[in-house]
Amino acid sequence: MDRYWYGFENGYSAKEVAKEMGESEEQVLALFNNFERKKRTTEYLRMAPIRDYFGN
Repeated sequence: MDRYWYGFENGYSAKEVAKEMGESEEQVLALFNNFERKKRTTEYLRMAPIRDYFGN
């Protein structure tokens, strides 16, 4: 899984990753879409805190 993530994070195309990993382009594209969806839906978890509630 790390190699797929590396390809996704570093801008490799699904076609390039599929060729290297011996998979079909459609399978890698589906995986990349899954990565993108999870990244989008958890973006708030990687944001800096806005401020604390007690005003300190």
